[in-house]
Amino acid sequence: PPVEGMLDDGDLKPDQPSFTGLFKLQLFRSLLFKAKNTSHFEKTPTIPRSDPQEELGDLIFLQPVSEIEVIPVPQMLSDLINKQWSSAAAYPAPTSFDKKKFNLASGFSNYLNTQDVDEPIVVLASSSTIPTESEEALKPEDQKLELALRKDHQADAWAVRAATSASFFTRACLRWLHHLRGLIPNSNVRAHQDIAKLIAAAEFSADATFNAVKFSAHSMASQVTARRLLWLKKLAGQH
Repeated sequence: PPVEGMLDDGDLKPDQPSFTGLFKLQLFRSLLFKAKNTSHFEKTPTIPRSDPQEELGDLIFLQPVSEIEVIPVPQMLSDLINKQWSSAAAYPAPTSFDKKKFNLASGFSNYLNTQDVDEPIVVLASSSTIPTESEEALKPEDQKLELALRKDHQADAWAVRAATSASFFTRACLRWLHHLRGLIPNSNVRAHQDIAKLIAAAEFSADATFNAVKFSAHSMASQVTARRLLWLKKLAGQH
Protein backbone atom coordinates (compact mmCIF):
# COMPACT_ATOMS: atom_id res chain seq x y z
CA PRO A 1 0.00 0.00 0.00
CA PRO A 2 1.19 3.57 -0.67
CA VAL A 3 2.77 5.45 2.18
CA GLU A 4 0.53 8.25 3.43
CA GLY A 5 1.96 11.72 3.01
CA MET A 6 4.49 10.71 0.33
CA LEU A 7 2.35 10.91 -2.79
CA ASP A 8 1.59 14.61 -3.13
CA ASP A 9 4.65 16.79 -2.54
CA GLY A 10 3.05 19.87 -4.02
CA ASP A 11 5.67 22.40 -5.13
CA LEU A 12 8.50 20.69 -3.26
CA LYS A 13 11.60 20.65 -5.43
CA PRO A 14 13.38 17.30 -5.69
CA ASP A 15 16.77 16.91 -4.06
CA GLN A 16 19.58 18.02 -6.33
CA PRO A 17 22.15 15.31 -7.05
CA SER A 18 25.61 15.99 -5.68
CA PHE A 19 28.13 17.26 -8.22
CA THR A 20 30.32 14.40 -9.39
CA GLY A 21 31.95 16.10 -12.36
CA LEU A 22 31.55 16.16 -16.13
CA PHE A 23 33.64 13.11 -16.95
CA LYS A 24 31.91 9.72 -17.10
CA LEU A 25 34.05 7.41 -14.99
CA GLN A 26 33.09 4.35 -17.03
CA LEU A 27 35.04 5.87 -19.95
CA PHE A 28 38.28 6.21 -17.98
CA ARG A 29 39.84 2.88 -18.92
CA SER A 30 39.09 3.29 -22.62
CA LEU A 31 40.26 6.91 -22.66
CA LEU A 32 43.49 6.05 -20.84
CA PHE A 33 44.19 3.18 -23.25
CA LYS A 34 43.74 5.45 -26.28
CA ALA A 35 45.80 8.25 -24.71
CA LYS A 36 48.68 5.86 -23.94
CA ASN A 37 48.70 4.61 -27.52
CA THR A 38 48.56 8.11 -28.96
CA SER A 39 51.34 9.44 -26.72
CA HIS A 40 53.47 6.30 -27.33
CA PHE A 41 53.66 5.55 -23.63
CA GLU A 42 53.59 2.02 -22.24
CA LYS A 43 51.01 -0.11 -23.94
CA THR A 44 48.67 -2.37 -22.04
CA PRO A 45 49.95 -5.95 -22.36
CA THR A 46 47.68 -8.48 -23.97
CA ILE A 47 46.36 -10.87 -21.32
CA PRO A 48 45.88 -14.43 -22.63
CA ARG A 49 42.34 -15.70 -22.32
CA SER A 50 41.94 -18.40 -19.71
CA ASP A 51 39.65 -21.37 -19.75
CA PRO A 52 36.07 -20.52 -18.58
CA GLN A 53 36.09 -23.46 -16.17
CA GLU A 54 39.31 -22.17 -14.56
CA GLU A 55 37.78 -18.69 -14.23
CA LEU A 56 34.74 -20.18 -12.50
CA GLY A 57 36.98 -22.04 -10.06
CA ASP A 58 38.90 -18.86 -9.31
CA LEU A 59 35.68 -17.03 -8.49
CA ILE A 60 34.65 -19.79 -6.10
CA PHE A 61 37.88 -20.10 -4.13
CA LEU A 62 39.69 -16.79 -4.68
CA GLN A 63 38.79 -13.16 -4.28
CA PRO A 64 38.90 -11.40 -7.66
CA VAL A 65 41.61 -8.78 -7.94
CA SER A 66 40.62 -5.41 -9.35
CA GLU A 67 42.95 -4.13 -12.05
CA ILE A 68 44.30 -0.69 -11.18
CA GLU A 69 44.74 1.77 -14.02
CA VAL A 70 47.80 4.01 -13.74
CA ILE A 71 48.28 7.26 -15.64
CA PRO A 72 51.82 7.53 -17.05
CA VAL A 73 53.84 10.59 -16.07
CA PRO A 74 56.18 12.33 -18.54
CA GLN A 75 59.75 12.60 -17.32
CA MET A 76 59.60 16.39 -17.62
CA LEU A 77 57.08 16.52 -14.75
CA SER A 78 59.19 14.29 -12.51
CA ASP A 79 62.18 16.53 -13.25
CA LEU A 80 60.10 19.61 -12.44
CA ILE A 81 59.08 18.24 -9.04
CA ASN A 82 62.65 17.24 -8.19
CA LYS A 83 63.84 20.71 -9.17
CA GLN A 84 61.30 22.38 -6.89
CA TRP A 85 62.14 20.07 -3.98
CA SER A 86 65.87 20.66 -4.38
CA SER A 87 65.32 24.37 -3.71
CA ALA A 88 62.48 24.15 -1.19
CA ALA A 89 63.83 27.06 0.87
CA ALA A 90 63.82 29.42 -2.13
CA TYR A 91 60.34 30.42 -3.23
CA PRO A 92 60.35 31.25 -6.98
CA ALA A 93 58.49 34.49 -7.58
CA PRO A 94 55.84 34.34 -10.32
CA THR A 95 57.07 35.70 -13.62
CA SER A 96 55.45 38.45 -15.65
CA PHE A 97 54.10 35.73 -17.95
CA ASP A 98 52.51 33.97 -14.96
CA LYS A 99 50.86 37.20 -13.86
CA LYS A 100 49.51 37.78 -17.36
CA LYS A 101 48.31 34.23 -18.05
CA PHE A 102 46.73 33.66 -14.64
CA ASN A 103 45.23 37.10 -14.03
CA LEU A 104 41.86 36.32 -12.46
CA ALA A 105 38.90 38.53 -11.60
CA SER A 106 39.68 40.73 -8.60
CA GLY A 107 36.71 39.44 -6.60
CA PHE A 108 38.06 35.90 -6.80
CA SER A 109 41.70 36.93 -6.36
CA ASN A 110 40.86 38.57 -3.04
CA TYR A 111 40.06 35.12 -1.63
CA LEU A 112 43.65 34.10 -2.30
CA ASN A 113 45.31 36.91 -0.37
CA THR A 114 46.92 36.27 3.00
CA GLN A 115 46.71 38.85 5.78
CA ASP A 116 49.31 39.77 8.38
CA VAL A 117 47.21 38.20 11.13
CA ASP A 118 43.97 36.30 10.69
CA GLU A 119 40.91 38.23 11.88
CA PRO A 120 39.94 35.83 14.72
CA ILE A 121 43.43 36.21 16.15
CA VAL A 122 43.31 40.00 15.85
CA VAL A 123 40.18 39.97 18.00
CA LEU A 124 41.98 38.00 20.69
CA ALA A 125 45.10 40.11 20.44
CA SER A 126 43.26 43.44 20.56
CA SER A 127 43.08 43.35 24.37
CA SER A 128 46.68 42.21 24.65
CA THR A 129 49.89 44.16 24.62
CA ILE A 130 51.15 42.03 21.73
CA PRO A 131 51.69 44.04 18.53
CA THR A 132 49.74 42.82 15.50
CA GLU A 133 52.84 42.71 13.29
CA SER A 134 54.34 39.22 13.28
CA GLU A 135 57.89 40.59 13.09
CA GLU A 136 57.41 42.25 16.48
CA ALA A 137 55.12 39.77 18.21
CA LEU A 138 56.75 36.41 17.54
CA LYS A 139 60.00 34.85 18.61
CA PRO A 140 62.69 34.57 15.91
CA GLU A 141 62.05 30.85 15.34
CA ASP A 142 58.30 31.46 15.17
CA GLN A 143 58.88 34.30 12.73
CA LYS A 144 60.58 31.85 10.37
CA LEU A 145 57.64 29.48 10.67
CA GLU A 146 55.19 32.31 10.06
CA LEU A 147 57.13 33.35 6.95
CA ALA A 148 57.24 29.76 5.66
CA LEU A 149 53.48 29.43 6.12
CA ARG A 150 52.94 32.68 4.23
CA LYS A 151 55.07 31.44 1.34
CA ASP A 152 53.20 28.15 1.30
CA HIS A 153 49.93 30.07 1.17
CA GLN A 154 51.19 32.16 -1.75
CA ALA A 155 52.41 29.07 -3.61
CA ASP A 156 49.04 27.38 -3.23
CA ALA A 157 47.33 30.60 -4.29
CA TRP A 158 49.27 30.53 -7.56
CA ALA A 159 48.37 26.86 -7.99
CA VAL A 160 44.72 27.88 -7.64
CA ARG A 161 45.23 30.67 -10.19
CA ALA A 162 46.78 28.28 -12.71
CA ALA A 163 44.16 25.55 -12.19
CA THR A 164 41.28 28.05 -12.33
CA SER A 165 42.60 29.51 -15.58
CA ALA A 166 43.02 26.04 -17.07
CA SER A 167 39.51 25.12 -15.93
CA PHE A 168 38.00 28.14 -17.67
CA PHE A 169 39.66 27.45 -21.02
CA THR A 170 38.98 23.71 -20.80
CA ARG A 171 35.27 24.33 -20.27
CA ALA A 172 35.24 26.82 -23.15
CA CYS A 173 36.96 24.16 -25.27
CA LEU A 174 34.14 21.76 -24.42
CA ARG A 175 31.61 24.17 -25.89
CA TRP A 176 33.70 24.54 -29.04
CA LEU A 177 33.95 20.76 -29.38
CA HIS A 178 30.20 20.27 -28.97
CA HIS A 179 29.62 22.97 -31.60
CA LEU A 180 32.14 21.33 -33.92
CA ARG A 181 30.48 17.94 -33.49
CA GLY A 182 27.20 19.41 -34.69
CA LEU A 183 28.88 20.54 -37.93
CA ILE A 184 30.24 17.09 -38.81
CA PRO A 185 27.96 14.92 -40.99
CA ASN A 186 26.68 11.79 -39.28
CA SER A 187 28.18 9.74 -42.10
CA ASN A 188 31.70 10.71 -41.00
CA VAL A 189 31.89 8.09 -38.25
CA ARG A 190 35.66 8.37 -37.73
CA ALA A 191 35.48 12.13 -37.16
CA HIS A 192 32.70 11.66 -34.59
CA GLN A 193 34.80 9.05 -32.80
CA ASP A 194 37.75 11.45 -32.65
CA ILE A 195 35.53 14.27 -31.39
CA ALA A 196 34.13 11.95 -28.71
CA LYS A 197 37.68 11.23 -27.49
CA LEU A 198 38.49 14.95 -27.39
CA ILE A 199 35.29 15.71 -25.46
CA ALA A 200 36.01 12.93 -22.94
CA ALA A 201 39.59 14.17 -22.47
CA ALA A 202 38.39 17.76 -22.02
CA GLU A 203 35.78 16.65 -19.48
CA PHE A 204 38.46 14.76 -17.56
CA SER A 205 40.69 17.87 -17.60
CA ALA A 206 37.81 20.06 -16.45
CA ASP A 207 37.21 17.77 -13.47
CA ALA A 208 40.95 17.51 -12.74
CA THR A 209 41.40 21.28 -12.63
CA PHE A 210 38.30 21.61 -10.45
CA ASN A 211 39.80 19.12 -8.00
CA ALA A 212 43.18 20.86 -8.17
CA VAL A 213 41.49 24.06 -6.96
CA LYS A 214 39.71 22.12 -4.21
CA PHE A 215 42.87 20.37 -2.97
CA SER A 216 44.90 23.59 -3.03
CA ALA A 217 42.14 25.40 -1.15
CA HIS A 218 42.23 22.69 1.53
CA SER A 219 45.98 23.18 1.81
CA MET A 220 45.52 26.95 2.19
CA ALA A 221 42.94 26.36 4.92
CA SER A 222 45.41 24.12 6.77
CA GLN A 223 48.03 26.85 6.60
CA VAL A 224 45.56 29.36 8.03
CA THR A 225 44.91 26.94 10.89
CA ALA A 226 48.65 26.56 11.50
CA ARG A 227 49.13 30.35 11.58
CA ARG A 228 46.28 30.73 14.04
CA LEU A 229 47.79 28.06 16.28
CA LEU A 230 51.12 29.85 16.10
CA TRP A 231 49.57 33.10 17.29
CA LEU A 232 47.43 31.38 19.90
CA LYS A 233 50.57 29.76 21.24
CA LYS A 234 52.07 33.23 21.66
CA LEU A 235 48.92 34.55 23.29
CA ALA A 236 48.80 31.61 25.70
CA GLY A 237 52.33 32.42 26.82
CA GLN A 238 51.23 35.88 27.93
CA HIS A 239 48.78 34.55 30.53
